[in-house]
Amino acid sequence: MMIGFSQVLTCPFCGTKKDVMSLMSGNNIGAQLWSDNKEDAPMCPETSWVQKCPHCGKYYFRSRQKFVHSDSTMSCDCGELSLLEAKEALEQLTKEGFENNSEEVMIRLLLFQTYNDEYFRYEDKPKTIPAKEDHALFVECGLWLIDHYVEDVVLKAEYYREIGEKEKAKSILEAIEMGDDFHTGFAKKIMERIDKDDTHVFLVY
Repeated sequence: MMIGFSQVLTCPFCGTKKDVMSLMSGNNIGAQLWSDNKEDAPMCPETSWVQKCPHCGKYYFRSRQKFVHSDSTMSCDCGELSLLEAKEALEQLTKEGFENNSEEVMIRLLLFQTYNDEYFRYEDKPKTIPAKEDHALFVECGLWLIDHYVEDVVLKAEYYREIGEKEKAKSILEAIEMGDDFHTGFAKKIMERIDKDDTHVFLVY
């Protein structure tokens, strides 16, 4: 991995500058793929689609902002958001309106995955029972993503499993013919967890 000169973003609300990471090159060594389709790639980290201004605290889509490259700083800040920040961003950006479907996909997928980050993904974090409000948003975003984003039928079944719709997940898996080893193995792991009434995200590889 080679880190390049930072991208300097400008907050559209208050004009504050923010340096975020820019990669010259990366690779998938040590990458992990999770069942909610999040990839942790330590040698190819991704800068968050949604950024939080360090001054005014508002959120904006990185793709909407023009940027310049810093000529002196090399930033490793990806601007990753916590679950609390993802909730705030979803509320603010929904009120402001989306320019296209991809923007809504970005923020709802971000909330879906940060929920798993907060409660289930990492073993070194203390396990807590999800707050009812958080779970309700997780389910809402999961259903929206199933209808507007997820095309792969096995991943669709996994999203149903994670939001607690295990019968829908099971019926999808029982109705499809597996075409390759990856999907067959993924579907088997999902079915095993359905049988155990387990809704937690898991490591695929």
